[in-house]
Amino acid sequence: MKASWPLVGRETELDAIASAMSSGAGGVVIAGPAGVGKTRLAAESLALAASQGLTTVQVAATSGAGSLPFGAFVHLLPDIQDPTNPTGVLRQIAQAVRERGNGRSVAIMIDDAHLLDDSSAALTYRLIEGADTFVIATLRAGEPAPEAILSSWKDGLAERLDLHPLSGPQIDELLHRALGGPIDGATLEIFKERARGNALFLRELVLGALDLATLAEREGVWRLTGGLQVPDRLVEIIETRFAALKASDRRAVQTLACGEPLGAEMFLALAPGVSLERLEGSGLLGVEQAERRTTLRLHHPLQAEVLRSKLPPVAHRHTARRIAQAIESTGARRKTDVLLVAIQRLEGGVPSNPQVMLQAARMARLGNDLQLAERLARAAGRAEVGFDAGLLLGQLCWHQGRATEAAQLLRELAPTAETDQQRAVLASAHADVLHLGLGDSQAALEVAQKAEASINDDALRDELVAARARILGRMGNTAQAAALVEPLLDRATGVALLNACFAAGTSAPVTGRFSQALKATELGYKAHSDDTSGAKVGFSPYVHQAFRCYALAQAGYMTRAWEFGSAQYAQAVHARSLDGQGFLCVSLASTLLAQGRPATGERFAGEAVGVFRQLGWGFMERLGLIELVMARAQRGKVDEALATLRELDRLGIAETDLWGPRLLQARAWVEVAGNNLAWACNLLWRSVEMARSGGAYATACAALYDLARLGKAVDAAKALQQEIIGVEGLLAPLQVASAGALVARDPVRLEQVSASWEGIGALLLAAESSMEAAVAWRRRGDKRRATRAELRSADLQSACEGATTPILATDLPASVALTPRELEVARMAAAGLTDKQVAEQLFLSPRTVGNALYSAYQKLGVRGRDELAALL
Repeated sequence: MKASWPLVGRETELDAIASAMSSGAGGVVIAGPAGVGKTRLAAESLALAASQGLTTVQVAATSGAGSLPFGAFVHLLPDIQDPTNPTGVLRQIAQAVRERGNGRSVAIMIDDAHLLDDSSAALTYRLIEGADTFVIATLRAGEPAPEAILSSWKDGLAERLDLHPLSGPQIDELLHRALGGPIDGATLEIFKERARGNALFLRELVLGALDLATLAEREGVWRLTGGLQVPDRLVEIIETRFAALKASDRRAVQTLACGEPLGAEMFLALAPGVSLERLEGSGLLGVEQAERRTTLRLHHPLQAEVLRSKLPPVAHRHTARRIAQAIESTGARRKTDVLLVAIQRLEGGVPSNPQVMLQAARMARLGNDLQLAERLARAAGRAEVGFDAGLLLGQLCWHQGRATEAAQLLRELAPTAETDQQRAVLASAHADVLHLGLGDSQAALEVAQKAEASINDDALRDELVAARARILGRMGNTAQAAALVEPLLDRATGVALLNACFAAGTSAPVTGRFSQALKATELGYKAHSDDTSGAKVGFSPYVHQAFRCYALAQAGYMTRAWEFGSAQYAQAVHARSLDGQGFLCVSLASTLLAQGRPATGERFAGEAVGVFRQLGWGFMERLGLIELVMARAQRGKVDEALATLRELDRLGIAETDLWGPRLLQARAWVEVAGNNLAWACNLLWRSVEMARSGGAYATACAALYDLARLGKAVDAAKALQQEIIGVEGLLAPLQVASAGALVARDPVRLEQVSASWEGIGALLLAAESSMEAAVAWRRRGDKRRATRAELRSADLQSACEGATTPILATDLPASVALTPRELEVARMAAAGLTDKQVAEQLFLSPRTVGNALYSAYQKLGVRGRDELAALL
């Protein structure tokens, strides 16, 4: 596909131009750097002028035309009566331009006005000051321009608009509209980083990625599936900026491109005789001042990339060696110098100290540049650094979606583990790869247990206990996992604490122990963030924040969860933390669904699926797919939800593993969307039992409340009373109160719980409770209160992004007229089931079903299933 490029982020400027056009101004001069979108805004302004009845004319200034008098206007020139009179010539040409309007005003777009010859510039000034013409001129900022053009706004005849690069939110909106759908956060960050607000560069990068099919839509979200290459057309555009450089200046900026950022003194030492002032004045050099240090970069990152690509390999290696030597000659005093030297030695093909390469690899990993970290780790490994390099390399392979290779590397590393500390960290890493990467939970447990038995140090044994707890939690044994790690949260340190916090962060929320979950996520994030040496665990600090977001939402603090989680998501994406991005997407999707915002939830769930597929983490991909099923079911997208369920089944993960009860809930809501409520309830009861067996009591409460919403309030309310014992937070008590109000059919209590649901941010559940209150008021004959409750429900639904549930979808008079049993039978019949099928699913006799259905027909005044379906 080819993206269409709307005008985004320039509304204020377009309004200013429209105002100038209607106020009698002579024109506008749109100034800004190359590629910022001046021509596009000018073209949009010209179209605006045409829509207001002006005749439009276009003029393009070029370097070639600038050598001729009136070169840019040559296609508009009339027969000149007296060419020896300059003033008369200007008057004749201006009059000829006005006459093109045939009595209407004329709008003239002049692109690249800084390239106009003096005659054309003088003509432009005359058109601006004259009547019946409106000039829209673009001007490249920083370029010398004819005095007449500068005078046009200095003299107050034209308005000057300075166009700035697009902001991050503007780029997001532009890409969303151009591609027709949301864009993955990491992909958006890459485009923002590479384009730096330059609309032209952004467009060419996107079109190039579409042509190469490296930018594709997956699960409703656009994301890069490969590297982002600079297309040839964009290379040619960028190369024009270097065309006028002297050979020595080009060599200098090529050196800077290979080593940026470089200190000013070092750059001058590498490029002697070059004038910094001249390069900075050319607009190619970016200068940053921090305290007493002046740092240099190319003005735009794509300029550096193009310069590097044009440098022959031998010259590139030679330059890299010179840069490495220059940094080392200063003593490599700064912390980042270690990484810079290692990179330059790697590029230059020069051997380096293995420990330096390993330290640099850890630094690159902490910066989430995993490909660079792997290159450096392999360089260190080839130099026989030993265990630490091998461990890091195995983890890097796993984090880049190569679990089989990672498992093999870690298996081969086992004989080199000489200390208890090495055996512990290796077993923990190996178990993660086996369980999360390869889906072999039993093998992962065996690795952890074997290592635990061979270690005498209690602190190191704690690392393996925490690793086992993580595995058990993901296998659905959440209560056991939470109990295992609870004592570790108070005594463990280092890797043991990080693993324990991970296990508690995932298991405690589903058991209903939210205080433990919040304690664990706070401890884990602080311990992880304080480690600047390159942590020996296979996840980033943002994973703890994702678990915190999930715990807050499950405890009933949904608004707070959304605000916290979305802020952490932005930070994780900016930090290029893929696992943090993926886990936060899952937590945000779950939070959004709890709020009743399935469209936005679907977007985050789809992004999570894409991230975990890239990482090759099938277990975690399951989490995203479960939320994706739930979101699509809530939106009534039955076919898409069923297709996503098939993807889940293809993962081959045991149903009881990782969020098994939640998966059954998702399956149930697909059945609800297909009007198969009886089977949905069957699945929800299975979810309750599975959750109970694993100690996931908060999850069991959620499934029970779903049953109450689907007409099983009596049984669900009784079970909830027992289930919430030990479940903390706001949510479980509200589920009990809401189910009790449904059983009592008490409109006052239903309105109270509706207000409570709204208060915690669960707008869909608030809308349902308000609709149930409307039904209850109607049954009592209070139409005024019923109408008020119904209108409130509709208002709440409007914020729920098209979510639909049986309570909200059923016609209000039908809900009032029918008993719960009649309504259940009628819904199933409306879905197309025969009397026999309904009887089998509800464990009733066909006669009982027939009687209930006949009664429903009589009460609703319908004559058959078709009319019933239309009503329900």
